[in-house]
Amino acid sequence: MRLSPALFLALGLAHPSAAQPSLPAVDAYVAREMRANRLPGVAVAVVRGGRVVHLKGYGEAGGGRSVTPGTAFMLGSVSKGFTALAVQQLVEAGRIDVDAPVRRYLPTFALADTAHAARLRVRDLLGHRSGLGQAASYANPREGRTLAERVRDLRTVAPEGPAGADFRYSNANYAVLGAIVEAVSGEPYAAYVERRVFGPLGMTHAFTSGARAEAGGAARGHRFWFGLARPSGLVYPADNLPSGHLMASAADLARYLAAHLGGASAVLPRAGFDRLRTPAPGTAYAGGWIRGEVGGHPATFHGGALPDWNAFVALIDAPRPGDPPTGVAVLVNANSVAFGDDVRAFEEGVALAAAGFTPPDSGVSLGTKYAAVAFGLALWLAFTARALVRLVRTRRSPALRAALHEKRLATLVGDVGVPIAVALFLPRFTGVGWRAMFDGAPDLVGWLAAALALGLVVGAARLALARPDAVPLPPALPAA
Repeated sequence: MRLSPALFLALGLAHPSAAQPSLPAVDAYVAREMRANRLPGVAVAVVRGGRVVHLKGYGEAGGGRSVTPGTAFMLGSVSKGFTALAVQQLVEAGRIDVDAPVRRYLPTFALADTAHAARLRVRDLLGHRSGLGQAASYANPREGRTLAERVRDLRTVAPEGPAGADFRYSNANYAVLGAIVEAVSGEPYAAYVERRVFGPLGMTHAFTSGARAEAGGAARGHRFWFGLARPSGLVYPADNLPSGHLMASAADLARYLAAHLGGASAVLPRAGFDRLRTPAPGTAYAGGWIRGEVGGHPATFHGGALPDWNAFVALIDAPRPGDPPTGVAVLVNANSVAFGDDVRAFEEGVALAAAGFTPPDSGVSLGTKYAAVAFGLALWLAFTARALVRLVRTRRSPALRAALHEKRLATLVGDVGVPIAVALFLPRFTGVGWRAMFDGAPDLVGWLAAALALGLVVGAARLALARPDAVPLPPALPAA
């Protein structure tokens, strides 16, 4: 079925600024949870039975503007579905074989393990079974790097597992797929997606450039600072465009979901869409989609999380076999890496309400969690102030300085060694550097960095003040 402009008009998609259909259950849930979680702006699209049944914006886009169905948001990893769609188009055209080695299309493709790079197939990239880990997503960062340079820099990255085996999520897989699209189509990834995907689907508020998105009235991303969402101004480089940096509105995603639910010959045949969402046997991840459950209900879905954005798309199976799924898109212009699960739970709750299910109890709100964090910060400040006051007293007391000498090993390990160990090993544990952690949760990571630095200073001061001879020896007893 071709999704023509006339059909889009019939679906209520042609004019996102006009009055749009609305589901009361979705409106009520969004209003309640936005307040509880202090979300600045949200946009929602719901497609069911060939019709758009809900299309609405809520809250602030930034700069005093209201969110509308036509307001563009950053998609995060929802972008991967569009990259996979571009690959599938070239597969359907006979120009890409998913079982062919990556080097058929990128002859110079290399990893630190040469044999591994030679064995890697296109299918391995699509399903995140390339052996590349999440660390490869952030390898060799450089400002202004192109997609081709991003892929070329993988030559120093060592795989974490065998090709075609275990699932390991990595943005690097979709960066390589984007480069394959460029090599096979002969045009830049951004140009291809705009011409072959956004254009045919009528996605008029979708962008591959942050500057053009801003000029087109896009929302602004927000990060949380101890529970208060503040505009972030983070800039996202083009080298991660295929894996997480496309932008689109709720109205655009309604068109995208309608294509998946009904098929669109201008983009892909129906069978192509079905193949795109079908995981390999024994796996859950297909081409930018995950087959699993949302709130205990069978669904095909994918989320996208960036430091200041969150997105979620889902095709939720109907309760009765044979009924069409409900397509849902939820966009949020705020996020916190520390509490990103709360934002995702909100999005899944919207999807469940849209599909006619009762969302689970949202539990402790994001605002309450940040209140607990603020209380913890207050306690930390109090204990730090107490430690500093005691240090001032220690400086003037020979007895206290002698006591510090007796505890110097514990001070060296606990007050000096622990902060240094955390500073060195936390980036390895998370798979990203301190800069990326700060981008994702500036309030909590800033607090942690300050706590580590101040703890190190206090520990060093205690060692400096410790003196073994600070207490004079008692006078010798007279000889008998």
